[in-house]
Amino acid sequence: HDDEKHDDDDDHDDHDDEKHDDDDDHDDHDHDDEKHDDDDDHDDHDDEKHDDDDDHDDHDHDDEKHDDDDDHDNHDDEKHDDDDDHEGHDDHHGHDHSGADPHYWLSPLNGIQMAENIATELARIDPENAAYYEANLVKFTEEMNALQAELVELAEAVHDDAFITLHDAWYYFADAFDLNLVGSFEPAAAEEPSPRYLKKLADTVKEHDVHAIFSEPQLSTSSLEGFANDYGLEIAVLDPLGGVGSRDSYQALLRYNIQTLVDTLDHDH
Repeated sequence: HDDEKHDDDDDHDDHDDEKHDDDDDHDDHDHDDEKHDDDDDHDDHDDEKHDDDDDHDDHDHDDEKHDDDDDHDNHDDEKHDDDDDHEGHDDHHGHDHSGADPHYWLSPLNGIQMAENIATELARIDPENAAYYEANLVKFTEEMNALQAELVELAEAVHDDAFITLHDAWYYFADAFDLNLVGSFEPAAAEEPSPRYLKKLADTVKEHDVHAIFSEPQLSTSSLEGFANDYGLEIAVLDPLGGVGSRDSYQALLRYNIQTLVDTLDHDH
């Protein structure tokens, strides 16, 4: 398959009509160093490495495969607004966002849906090993349900603590763990905020008593340091991609991000 090169090692070379470039997931972000390798996120799944085309059926939509360009635009309760800074969430919980957010894997339940799609497709192209794929899926689903419960309980300590992020990549994560994410420093990926935008964001910081802003290891923090200093915000790091150190698997990545959030926001922890 000359034109079907994948970052996912060679898990999906047999998908003739599912050509993917992981770079497509992040076309909206223009961050050359933020290309994500699904193999890194899902090291624990022997034959369930994730194909980005398979993984857009989040929130129990079994028959709703989404294209990377418009994934989740139809979720009325999860629409991501990249241009309007997500302010006005008095209780956060239940976002109203429009626009594409390709970071769907940051929800464990989405991870289960992704694995279901992959297992189904692997069984279709390799029926002799269908039972093996199904067994892996069952094991993975059990692990992810347990992880979801564990991390929701851990995140309860900071359930009401408002925070902002560098860019609009964390709303699936916030929804999955019922977190109080109230805004992002960038109006859209790699877009410098205008003075008017920063004024609105400052109002949000004051209104919600925000004490922390989260950057990412793949991105520079220089642009937000002045804003953070002006409003006394602690800068911490959440990682959407992982693949290194203590976050070298999908489960480890999710656990790392929740623990980092709790350590930063829960000052009594």
